[in-house]
Amino acid sequence: MNLALAFCSIRPMIYGIGMNDDREMEYLIALRQMERVLPSTYDWRILDNTVENLDQIKSLSLRDFLASKSVSFVEGNTGTRNKGIGELNMLSYAHTNGLFLDYSKVSYLGGRNIITCPYFFERSEKLEKSILVNNSPYLYFGEGVLDPPHPELFNTNAVTFKTQTLVDFIAYFLQPRVKSEMERMQIGVEQVLFHFIKEHCVSYEVIEWLGIIRNDWTRTHEVFNINNYHIM
Repeated sequence: MNLALAFCSIRPMIYGIGMNDDREMEYLIALRQMERVLPSTYDWRILDNTVENLDQIKSLSLRDFLASKSVSFVEGNTGTRNKGIGELNMLSYAHTNGLFLDYSKVSYLGGRNIITCPYFFERSEKLEKSILVNNSPYLYFGEGVLDPPHPELFNTNAVTFKTQTLVDFIAYFLQPRVKSEMERMQIGVEQVLFHFIKEHCVSYEVIEWLGIIRNDWTRTHEVFNINNYHIM
């Protein structure tokens, strides 16, 4: 069996009430879709680092949906300045609490991403090397603009690790040097993963297309503007 870890930040303190209410709607749609396309060879665990329990979620639909799932609430959103640190700390929490050590492969995904089809999971099941990564350009819906990939990062919206490699990656980013650089230079998880692979000569395979739709609110600062949406 494999494990899918969906990382969520449903109600971050840095956003207002209205925006967080909209995020709840987004998460409900995305998590329902993830459940639809997840193969039977995968278990599923959802983690959030912004609420302490389900009672702090306003949407009754989202609350009811999560009530029937395996959900972990990670104390302290340490990624208020650098959200990548918050994501990596959730990954560390999953390791410390033994959530993935019994699985052969672990897929790490953003919980707000809309996964259109099971292709990513099917490709992950066939993984022979240590990590499955992606660095394809984004195609934005409203403008039809291709956002070219950066040469020194790997997309972390969806990554699959063999379990021991994931343990090694967690040990790498927990080094004081790496966490300090993330905070001081505002380096993202994408760059940390890239440098981990290059510094340790980790074998990896590339998936050219993820089939994932994502809403980047920072692009227009409007919640559901079509120009925010891009496909990977």
